[in-house]
Amino acid sequence: MATYIEYKLEGGSKVLVEADASTGRATKAANRGGDVIIPVDQKLENALSAAKHTATAIWHQLTELDADEVEVTYGIKTIGEAGLFAVCKLDAEANYTIKMKWNKKTATSR
Repeated sequence: MATYIEYKLEGGSKVLVEADASTGRATKAANRGGDVIIPVDQKLENALSAAKHTATAIWHQLTELDADEVEVTYGIKTIGEAGLFAVCKLDAEANYTIKMKWNKKTATSR
């Protein structure tokens, strides 16, 4: 049995996002397959705006380091009946993984 958050999209269609089984505080009715679907009033685009703002904040801070390559990895998951997104752990220790590279040729010319 899986638990899904049902979001509305701008065009009026719907999308299901798998959530942690502990997402629903109250017992929800399951469909024939045993899956729990929790509809939320929030549109997916609005729920993801927090992830966009997080990425923008990280980008602004890291661009000051003037690296030739920057890779930031983080996971998000949907939580709660309100359908909020949260940054989740990528492994036991980290929420974010950041890889940065500087080329020796360009580093000496900076």
